[in-house]
Amino acid sequence: MHGEAPDALTSVALASRAPLVVCPAMDVEMWRNAATRDNVRVLRQRGATVVEPESGPLASGLDGPGTAGRDRDDRRRGRARGGEAREHERARCVVGAGRTEEPLDPVRVLTNRSSGRMGVALAEAARDRGAEVTLVAGPMSVDPPGGVRAASRLAPRPRWSAAMTRAAADADVVLMAAAVADYRPARLAREKIRRDQRSAHA
Repeated sequence: MHGEAPDALTSVALASRAPLVVCPAMDVEMWRNAATRDNVRVLRQRGATVVEPESGPLASGLDGPGTAGRDRDDRRRGRARGGEAREHERARCVVGAGRTEEPLDPVRVLTNRSSGRMGVALAEAARDRGAEVTLVAGPMSVDPPGGVRAASRLAPRPRWSAAMTRAAADADVVLMAAAVADYRPARLAREKIRRDQRSAHA
């Protein structure tokens, strides 16, 4: 990940041009450590497929994510990246993902629980089939996949809609998986709404 190759395995990984599939396994707190999460994020941004560890009892006596994952879908995606399914080579694909957040005041928002997983899965599938993918995403509970252009954290609906309109103008395919808010406040309060004022902003 840092360009270091102190052993045979990392030397092969660094020198190889083949698709890289990483299956991390470690103690739960090691997996949750910010440095580990940052490294995993960088690997994905560079196009590696990361099979997330599964939850279960660990050698330390703790219980949580850390055992080697067995996600067949991730492995299938890794094989596809090797050229087994490239029927949409260079097609321009735009995927909408995540949720929007409609502000009520500087503190509160109207939103929903969409995780963004469906949109990310669609973006990965299109990427694996050779498409040039742009992901237009509101807040998500998952990281954008590697190998795609990502415009993310577009929380208010007007920003999300404007970004989607621009991206879709030249697209061959548009996949809409975003959970856009169904409701917006009648007006945006400039200061945090007090309890005795809430009915006026419903």
